[in-house]
Amino acid sequence: MIDIHCHLLPGMDDGPAHEEEALRMAQAAVRSGIHTIIATPHHATRRYRNASDHIKQQVGAFSELLKERLIELRVFPGQEYRLNGNFVEDYQCGSIQPLADGPYVLVEWPAQEIPVYFSKFLTYMNQYQLQIIVAHPERNAAIMKRPEQVYDWIEQGVLFQVNAQSLLGGFGTKAQKSAVLLCKKHWAHFLASDAHSVLKRGFFLREGYAALQEIGGLFYVDTMKENARRVLHGEQVLPFRAASPMKAIRFFQ
Repeated sequence: MIDIHCHLLPGMDDGPAHEEEALRMAQAAVRSGIHTIIATPHHATRRYRNASDHIKQQVGAFSELLKERLIELRVFPGQEYRLNGNFVEDYQCGSIQPLADGPYVLVEWPAQEIPVYFSKFLTYMNQYQLQIIVAHPERNAAIMKRPEQVYDWIEQGVLFQVNAQSLLGGFGTKAQKSAVLLCKKHWAHFLASDAHSVLKRGFFLREGYAALQEIGGLFYVDTMKENARRVLHGEQVLPFRAASPMKAIRFFQ
């Protein structure tokens, strides 16, 4: 499996604090069937600044450490960019790191809302042939309240990534219900771990795909796995026939 959202790099954010903890995470990833990770440390939050150059340096150093320890895991640079009003400056100064140096940028919305400038951000990034993947929309309060908004953004070319733990109830029943709906409607294009540690915020990607198969069938699972591969190689992802949002509101009532 390929994991496109994971906080694996040591000492960079709220993921592993040191190298040994990060190595334990890497070993856990391999045991769970993950062979490739795009490392996505937080950037542009109140607590964390991890610009592109720093991420690439850390990926290189950690990859060498994996080789020394004979851990068969490939790691590529990425980033979880917290959307903010300074996105033009952030891009122009080169601090935004696309996933695996391809045309996809993983973006995190604030927990409670979708910023009013999100459309401007999409237009701006489109100028540079960059496509946006929104991380864990199922945990966003605005989406929980009005999930049909996701369909409107998909029509504008936005892609969405659901967390495996959300499907399993790890972030509470509301997030789980939201995640299930997004997958039932085929409004989610990727499943990823968003792992931060070995245990509580572990990978659970294999278990997440099993839950996804119960929701959307084997074809949906295979397509999501193929889309992760395409992101890794900078290829165009496969589209889904997104269902109408008409029944989404009743799902939450």
